[in-house]
Amino acid sequence: MEKKLQQKQLEMAELYQKKVKRRKNAARVPKIDFFESELACFIRISLPGVKDEDVSISFTDNNTLEIKGWVRPPEVKRGYNKVIAQEIFHGHFKRVFKLVTEVDTKSVRFENDNGILAVYIQKKSISAKG
Repeated sequence: MEKKLQQKQLEMAELYQKKVKRRKNAARVPKIDFFESELACFIRISLPGVKDEDVSISFTDNNTLEIKGWVRPPEVKRGYNKVIAQEIFHGHFKRVFKLVTEVDTKSVRFENDNGILAVYIQKKSISAKG
């Protein structure tokens, strides 16, 4: 009976560790809003504290958009050397979007407004498709 109890405890501990790992990874993936119109795609990404030079936007092929970068660690005031809680993410991030419509990869523009990165991408016009 004791061996079964130990086995259950081990299973529960493993399950807990998997859940904690998923939460940590989820924190490293910036939250997004994705919109589409007849003419364009629009993506908003929550990136508080991220500078423009720390973000890269590229296409890995005609319909796969990759947004990656890093969140700089915040400065800690001198003398505060004991960490009680540290939940604010800093480090590298990456989001990949497989777009279901053809876009003009040269039309990408973005703006960063108070930690919200807005990405605009024009769709390919019907006449340009061929």
